[in-house]
Amino acid sequence: MDPLLTNPTTPRSQTLESPLKKPVHKLLTVPLRSVLHLSLAPFVYYRNIKTDKIKRSLEIVSEHGVDTLEPMMLGGVEQWVLIRGHDVRNPVLLFLHGGPGLPLMPFHTINAELEKDFTVVHWDQRGSGKSYSPSIPPESMTLEQLIQDAHELIQHLRTRFQQDKIFLAGFSCGSAIGMNLVHRYPELFQTYIGIGQIANMAESEAISYSFAVEAAEKASNQLALTELELIGAPPYNSHRSMLEERMWINTFGGFFHHRKDNFKFYKAGLMSPDYSLTDIRKLFKGMDFTSEMLWPVFYQTNLFETIPRVEVPVYYIEGRHDYVVPSEVTARFVEQLEAPLGKELIWFENSAHWPFLEEPARFHLELRRIRARHGGASHPKRSL
Repeated sequence: MDPLLTNPTTPRSQTLESPLKKPVHKLLTVPLRSVLHLSLAPFVYYRNIKTDKIKRSLEIVSEHGVDTLEPMMLGGVEQWVLIRGHDVRNPVLLFLHGGPGLPLMPFHTINAELEKDFTVVHWDQRGSGKSYSPSIPPESMTLEQLIQDAHELIQHLRTRFQQDKIFLAGFSCGSAIGMNLVHRYPELFQTYIGIGQIANMAESEAISYSFAVEAAEKASNQLALTELELIGAPPYNSHRSMLEERMWINTFGGFFHHRKDNFKFYKAGLMSPDYSLTDIRKLFKGMDFTSEMLWPVFYQTNLFETIPRVEVPVYYIEGRHDYVVPSEVTARFVEQLEAPLGKELIWFENSAHWPFLEEPARFHLELRRIRARHGGASHPKRSL
């Protein structure tokens, strides 16, 4: 799981109490709960003004534009989908979020420029964000079910926008879903873009832990060393231990390379015009639920063994400083991957795990280049 809303301002070495003593749900929500505790009514008033301003600034008014936030039944479960673009004749770009359980929908405003070149689709997967519900059967929380939910959504998008193929982007844990989709259904995709691509999760986790320990030693951070020694090296029996490791990785720059990007991340999520405060509470509940169900599944991912070849053009956008899903493992996977239609590894030198949030202008340019290389407007069957 990614450490959403870990306090970005206070070094963990200065805290008096180890976060391991706190429940995971409270640990995750400290900054948000602190803001709301100060004074709820003024905050809600300010947030309403801010989100309305953001919504108006991003309003799509073009004749052929689309801006819809709607529930869809996927795999028998209601799930929420945001679709935005200035021209529906542009190619469809579907993002698969990671976490597991951390949606990208609340942060889409950072990449709003993409909506000029693509019809951008953000989907809160079952159990995540707006799609969280306590009535979701735990037994349905499997990688296979997520793949089938995504396939159903893709078929809907192809029909709705009358495009034979779409662009697919998978981020972090979503990249495992993405690679399975393009491997099984290559005929559905113009190209695949992996971001923070998972390749061998067990190997990646070992590197992540070593990075955190070495960074703590270099910083002489005794609290970090104590807690990392306490949880030990992965694999972990609880997602709380995994989360603790992740938050130290965040502290030492393996989540966001620059600390200022933490603030951009939190601000975009908290001020999302598409998420109410109730939705934000659901996001946290969904993260706990989804991680408990799916983290052991994603930990087993080893694409070196399961997907040695793909029949679509593939691009991998990697932050040079990523230690959540260490990019060195991804680079070796890309090198050995058979991709007869083309493959490219794109390094973002000033990013860690979130290159599309850390370097959004560069990210937009790269996706525009990829679109130009692979057919532009995907040749929709209708004229609008």
